[in-house]
Amino acid sequence: MKKCSLIILLTCLMVLLVACSSRADLTWLKGRWYSKDWQVTYTFKETKEHWSIYNSDEAVAESATLKQKDIKTVELTDTDGTHFIIEKVNDRKMYFQQVSKEGLLGTTASVVFEKEE
Repeated sequence: MKKCSLIILLTCLMVLLVACSSRADLTWLKGRWYSKDWQVTYTFKETKEHWSIYNSDEAVAESATLKQKDIKTVELTDTDGTHFIIEKVNDRKMYFQQVSKEGLLGTTASVVFEKEE
């Protein structure tokens, strides 16, 4: 009986450990990113619970919430309903797509952004 309890406890701890570590570290996303296609630099910043995206001093998104789709894909949703789908290629390159809220035109093609130094 003790062995069975120990096995169940260890299994639960393993599941908890995997669940806690499944959210990928997003430090790679923070900072300045440049798109040759759009000829624009976006700055990604994280506060306690939200993300912001800036183009120079102009806010693209000020209070976006994060939804982790998988280990390489994240979705930021701004308060106005705009979605930003970001797919990590590596720590220096990502695909970025902006999707306007339902009822508005404005879905962009996925474009490449590269991290600035």
